[in-house]
Amino acid sequence: MWQIHHLQLIAGILRPDQGQIFLEGRLLNQVPPEHREIALVLQKGLLFPHLSVGENVAFGLKMRSVNRAEQEERTIAILEQVQLSGFEDRKPAELSGGQAQRVALARALVIRPKVLLLDEPSPPSMPVCAATCRT
Repeated sequence: MWQIHHLQLIAGILRPDQGQIFLEGRLLNQVPPEHREIALVLQKGLLFPHLSVGENVAFGLKMRSVNRAEQEERTIAILEQVQLSGFEDRKPAELSGGQAQRVALARALVIRPKVLLLDEPSPPSMPVCAATCRT
């Protein structure tokens, strides 16, 4: 459980009581999560149940005010990379556990983070996504 706590501190979900968090020499303690260039994928995925797969993946882009055309382009491209092309309109309840995990991974990768944090060292979806994570 302490590992997840540390990941949440690094991602900015939690604030440290003490110590400092740096990324490339930049102090992150007071930087909000949306400005850290760090993505966290939890084992459960935590997809928004009321949003489609495409909307879930594009969520971070929308929050960063990326224009709609680029949101669509990047969402389609990342879904293809995680082998979920054609799933854009499905709801999370219609997905298998592995598919939901790949959607969560796509949502994290689509924002092009400098750091990708995974709370499970090798989730079942990783063999499918190994090449995607290396790029």
